[in-house]
Amino acid sequence: MSLTPAADTAVLATATEIARAGVPFLWLGSALVILFLEINLSLHLGICQQAFRALHVGEIVLAAILTMAVLADSAPSLASVALILALWAVLGGQAVLLRPRPGHVVSGLRSGDVEPDSAGRPGLYRRLEVAKLVGLAVLGCVLVAGLTG
Repeated sequence: MSLTPAADTAVLATATEIARAGVPFLWLGSALVILFLEINLSLHLGICQQAFRALHVGEIVLAAILTMAVLADSAPSLASVALILALWAVLGGQAVLLRPRPGHVVSGLRSGDVEPDSAGRPGLYRRLEVAKLVGLAVLGCVLVAGLTG
């Protein structure tokens, strides 16, 4: 139920500002949890792999929400657009190159069957995760700074 078109616009603007300020840090927190669980814990259960897949889908949803919130701005900053493109590239790289086998990589690292940089996979995975974490922190700061003036 809407009151007036102006009220609808104000609510949408507020929701967009909340998304721009909060989603990068929400995503950063979830990415830290995923990184901790995948790299530092040895979880070999099938249900864990399903949970990781769901968390990765959640990352894509957060990326889509964040992209729409930034592009809803009448003049998004070049830095925010570049950071979002870089984050999409990292997500795409992880989905295509690394996500089909994260359990294999983690279990191989834990059992000693896979050297940290053999075939580039575990080392590349860690580098992409770190790049994503840094990118999210910087993007969050850029977006919050843009909101405060």
